[in-house]
Amino acid sequence: MEGNESQRSLNRRGIFPRLVLALVAPVVFFLGVEGILWLAGVRPELDERDPFVGFVSDVPLFVEVVGPDGAVVHETARNKLTHFNRQQFPEQKGSGTFRIFCLGGSTTYGRPYDDTTSFCGWLREFLPVADPSRAWQVVNAGGISYASYRVAAVLEELAHYEPDLFIIYTGHNEFLEERTYREFLDDSEALRFARGMLSRTRTYSGLKRLVGSLTGRQAGPRVTREVFPEEVEAILDASVGPSAYERDDLLRERIVEEFRFNLNRMVDAAEAAGARVVLVTPASNLRHCRPFKSQSSEGLPLENAEAGQGLLRRSMEAVGAGELERALALLDRAIEIDGRFALLEFARGEVLYELGRYEESRGAFVAARDEDVCALRATTALQEVVHALAAERGVPLADFAKFLAGKTPNGIPGEELFLDHVHPTVEGHRLLALELIRVLEAQGIVRPTSEWGSGAIQRVTEAVEAGIDTAMHARALSNLARVIGWAGKHDEAYRLALAGLELAPDDGEALFMAAAKAFRVGRYEESVGFWRRALAAGRDDYETHNNLGNALSHVEAWAEAIGEYERAIEMDAKAAGAHYNLGLALLELGSNRRAEIQLREALRWEPGHAGAHHALGTCLVLQGRLSPGIESFSEALRLDPSRLAALVDRAEAWLDLGRHERAVADYREVLAIAPDWLQVLNNLAWILSTSDDAAVRDGAEALPLARRACALTEHGHLRSLNVLAAASAESGRFQDAAATTRLAIELAESKGREQRATELAARLALYEANRPYRARPD
Repeated sequence: MEGNESQRSLNRRGIFPRLVLALVAPVVFFLGVEGILWLAGVRPELDERDPFVGFVSDVPLFVEVVGPDGAVVHETARNKLTHFNRQQFPEQKGSGTFRIFCLGGSTTYGRPYDDTTSFCGWLREFLPVADPSRAWQVVNAGGISYASYRVAAVLEELAHYEPDLFIIYTGHNEFLEERTYREFLDDSEALRFARGMLSRTRTYSGLKRLVGSLTGRQAGPRVTREVFPEEVEAILDASVGPSAYERDDLLRERIVEEFRFNLNRMVDAAEAAGARVVLVTPASNLRHCRPFKSQSSEGLPLENAEAGQGLLRRSMEAVGAGELERALALLDRAIEIDGRFALLEFARGEVLYELGRYEESRGAFVAARDEDVCALRATTALQEVVHALAAERGVPLADFAKFLAGKTPNGIPGEELFLDHVHPTVEGHRLLALELIRVLEAQGIVRPTSEWGSGAIQRVTEAVEAGIDTAMHARALSNLARVIGWAGKHDEAYRLALAGLELAPDDGEALFMAAAKAFRVGRYEESVGFWRRALAAGRDDYETHNNLGNALSHVEAWAEAIGEYERAIEMDAKAAGAHYNLGLALLELGSNRRAEIQLREALRWEPGHAGAHHALGTCLVLQGRLSPGIESFSEALRLDPSRLAALVDRAEAWLDLGRHERAVADYREVLAIAPDWLQVLNNLAWILSTSDDAAVRDGAEALPLARRACALTEHGHLRSLNVLAAASAESGRFQDAAATTRLAIELAESKGREQRATELAARLALYEANRPYRARPD
């Protein structure tokens, strides 16, 4: 027994060292790996950026730094600088210091510029002049794309830094954050904590880099980013675009309630820290900001939605003709049909504005904003939450939206005070700072001296404006033009690009952006001039020459365009795009063999270029090589099934081969997707009416197609009338065929097309003899 007890004791003593070794060995191994990675220069991910973009509360915005004089200061953490301005303030607040933190999203940040010309920057300059009795510290804590959920987390951190006042401007990003960061919001706190701990290690950072290099993907958070030049991030945080948004009224209601909760949470945290709060009603561009995305009323039949769109198009034509009352009547009818299509309200607002009916115009613009499915401007419901909460909690309110309405023509804010949909101009920020000082004065926080007035304000304004880096502002406007264009708002992007160019008229990048945006809105001659100026300013590269070639092609300066494409190819011989563009230009000049060489060169460097396969098919058909051409069209369609023009071209090649049944199949496929394509309606109806192949002819199918074509052209299109007559005859409706042909003859004669009228007269004789027409495609 004693021997057994002794053996068990030895066994127990042996287990403990093994347990210690089992625990210590992984730790030693981990520390060894961390040391090796440290020597290799690998930094923890959290040192470089915040992978959780503000959703993990233990990743601080400000970190302690010891200055040269030994004093401890708080400065913006390096990993937060992608979303926040670089700011700094002392840990110890001096006697007589009043510390203000400004919170919110990109407006508070100062986008597209920076803190210097934000309302925070203006406050920093105005306050010491207005009230020199205090040492004012104004800290800009606005985070790009931050909505109230993350703003509240920032405030809770700042509550530890001896705040006296929080100015909160939030509301524009509520729907953006829901769409963009849903996966983060759904994660449990435990999961976020675990990820946060891992992101502090070099091992985790190294493994992510390794995985990224093996898979060809960037390691990072689950937020997709599209990187623009000069590290510009899109208005939509480069994560989701308007197409990701769908109308969801229940979601909107929930987001409004969450916004209310987060504002209350912020006021509670501020009061607990002994700080005061000023809320700002978020303002937006009503007059010059079209909705990002319009969507018809739920359950609206397709034909009703199409009718509404038709009325919208007709109203735009009426506006172009100067018939504003008629345009308004058409829009009113459209809104009766589809009352939630945001663009209808916006168009109505524009017409009412031109008619001088400004109150009604403002109401329509507000409705357009509130019905925008991609809600990137604070809605009326969110503004009302700010108002109600300020009243309920006794919190001072700076009603920026109302204030700006009083500062803008006819009470409808637009491009005079906004750069885009929500970001104020420098002047807009300055006005907000002055309005905030008025609110703070009413609260007894600011006690202006007798020196404070228009003269002092003007002196501060001139000093700030003199210090503005115009080159930086020009770049910022150009970059904003890029991202606004990315969001599909090309007219606004063009305006911003011109504003950037005005600040830096000889800057190659500003000229390039102005050229690109002019091209995008169809100002081709203007874009040619800008790109030529960009070349002269030193932007002599492949991209500029290629784009200049495109602009020259649009003004049909084919020889010059070819020269630019050839220069682009000299700079990058493997650029499929330039070879493709050169091939298209040569096709226009009828140089089909040379075009084929360039198109095959494009496919050599980019075999999956659907456009090049399509163009090559056209080139081959023009050379009479129909079967190879059809093969190229088919390959283009395999690569890009949405390329309907290739389907149309293939149908016409089938016709040239005499394969009417194959042409009919292709045309039917096109109309299933694009039912109003006039050329295809006429082509298909003609084949079904006149083919010499009885198995192909089908008057019952042809007649509604031909009628649709005539309806689209209001019976004023010669070919459509001719096709309708043929379809009527094939259906046995010879009197209708004859009547339509007489109408077509009158139209041809009125247009001076005598030969066409003679041809139609011969067909009229057929129809009057109760005989259908048989022919190859017209």
